[in-house]
Amino acid sequence: MLCVCCLCSGMTFSCSWARVFAFVWIGAVSAQDWHAEVPASVTALSGLCLTIPCRFNYPGSKFSKDKLTGIWYRGYFVAQVYNSEDPNAVDPHFKGRTSLIGSLENNECSLKIQNIRESDAQTYMFRIEIENQEKYTYKDKSVTVNITGTPPSTSVNCPGVLTERVPVSLYCSTVHTCSDAAPILRWSPVVEHSAVTQLKRQSTTWGAWEEKSQLNLVPSAASHLKELQCMATYPNGQQGSGKKCRLIVKYAPKNVTVSVQSPVGNIRQGDVVILSCQSDSHPLPHSFSWARMQDGQEELLLGETDQELNLPSVERAPGLFRCQVENSIGKNFSQPISLDVLYSPVILEPSWCMVKSGEMLCVCVAQANPPPSIHWIHPVTMDRIDGEKNISASSSHQVTASLRAALPTLYLAGDHFTVVNTTEDQEGLTNITFSCVAENNLGSTFLVFALKEKVSPTKSATGTRHHVGLVAGIVVGMIALLSALGGLIFKVWRAVMVVNRRETEEANWFQGKGTFWEIHRFFSKYRLLSKRC
Repeated sequence: MLCVCCLCSGMTFSCSWARVFAFVWIGAVSAQDWHAEVPASVTALSGLCLTIPCRFNYPGSKFSKDKLTGIWYRGYFVAQVYNSEDPNAVDPHFKGRTSLIGSLENNECSLKIQNIRESDAQTYMFRIEIENQEKYTYKDKSVTVNITGTPPSTSVNCPGVLTERVPVSLYCSTVHTCSDAAPILRWSPVVEHSAVTQLKRQSTTWGAWEEKSQLNLVPSAASHLKELQCMATYPNGQQGSGKKCRLIVKYAPKNVTVSVQSPVGNIRQGDVVILSCQSDSHPLPHSFSWARMQDGQEELLLGETDQELNLPSVERAPGLFRCQVENSIGKNFSQPISLDVLYSPVILEPSWCMVKSGEMLCVCVAQANPPPSIHWIHPVTMDRIDGEKNISASSSHQVTASLRAALPTLYLAGDHFTVVNTTEDQEGLTNITFSCVAENNLGSTFLVFALKEKVSPTKSATGTRHHVGLVAGIVVGMIALLSALGGLIFKVWRAVMVVNRRETEEANWFQGKGTFWEIHRFFSKYRLLSKRC
C-alpha cells in the first residue's frame, strides 16, 4: 500500500480509494475461507431429540480444541443455545438439553437438542471464536427447525404378483432425526412361513437416519389378498405407518369339493341330478374333469369337462363321484362324494324258504333307502307275521330278516304259521304259498314262495316277486295260466296220438269183425283218453 501511495503522490483521493479497494479485496478473500455446511431446515418429532448436522472451516492454520469456542444461537443472537466454554451463558430454556456432537478441533459442530418441544421451532446459527484471533458467525448458514407431533410414514416395497412356494423379500423403511430414539419396525399381520430381520441402521443425509426391516416370506394360498403394513414404534410410544401392501399370490386349486346343485333336498331314484365342482384357486380354473368309482374301479367320464356334471336318471347305487380342477399353477382332486339316493324296496335273490325237521325256515333279504321293514303273510289267514332282523347280516340299506316256525296241523290263525293237511312226510306242502313283504315310506314289494313239491332239508323253495299296485302280478298270473294250458294241450295231443296208433293196430287185427269192433273201439278210446288226461 505504501508503494501505491508513493506512486500516487499528489493524488490523495486516488490513494484513498486504493486503500479501500485493497481492504475490500482482502476481506473478500478472508470471507471465502469462513465456511459452514448445514441443512437449510430439519424436522423433529415432538418429545424426542434432534440433531442439526454441522461442519465448518476457518482461514489459516488449525487450532487445538482449547483455543476454539463453539456457540449456537437461537434467532439472530437472541439467546445462546449452546456454549462449549461457558455453559452458564446458555439460555435456561435450553440448559441441560443441548450438546455438541463431534470435535471442534476436527471442524465438527453438530448440535443435539434433547426433549424437543413446540417452542423449539426457531432458526439457529453457529459461531466460532478463536482465542486471541478472529471470531466469526455463520449468519448466512442459519438452520430452520420444524416440530411435528406426527411420526414420519413408513415405506414398503410392495412386490408384484407372487407365486406360492417361491420365496420373496419385502422391505420396510423409515427416516428419523434422533439417533438415540430409533423406532422399532413391526409387520402386521403376522404371516405364516415368514421371518423378520431388522437391518443395520444407515445414515441417509446429515441429521437423518434410516431404519430398515426385511420380511422374508414364502407365499401360500393363505397369503393371497393379505394386506401387510409396517409400523414404526418410537420409545415415547408414538407410532408411524404407511400405506398397506396387498399381496397377490397365484396358487394351485385348494379345497376342491363336489356338491349337489340339484335337486335341493332328497334325491330319489330316477331323478335328474346335477353335481357342481368347487375350489379355491388363483387364477380361476381353466379345466375340469370327472370320474366315477364303482366296485373298486375308477372310470374317467369322457367328454365331461364342465364345472357341472349332469346325471339324467340317477340309479339307486350310482357309485362315487369326484372331480379334478386345473389352473396355470397346478391341479388337485376332490374327495369322492356318494349320493344318498332314496328308493322303494327290492327283494334280493338270496331270499329263500325251506322245511327242515318239522319247521318252516325262511330268510328274506331286501334293499331300500330308507331301510325297509320285513314281515311275512300267513298263507291261510293272510295275517302279518313278524320275523327277526339279522343285525350282523344287515347294512345301512340292506336288511336281512329270518322266520322260524313249527308246522301246525290245521288252520291255526294268529301269530302261528298254518299248513293245510300237513303229514309227517310233508306231502301237505303241495299247495302252500308263503309271502315275504318289504316296505318303507316310498313303497312296498313282496316275494311269494310256492312250495310245489316235497321239500328236502337241503332244498329251498324259490319265490316270485310282486310289487304292490303294479300290473306285474297280473302279467305273472297270465304267464302261469298260459303255461298250464300249454301243458294240458300237449297231454291231450299225446293221448290222441297214442289212441290213434293203437286204433290202427287193432283195426288191422279186427278187420272184418263188424259191429263188435266198433263198440270195442269206442270204449277203449274213451278209457285211454280219460287215463291220459
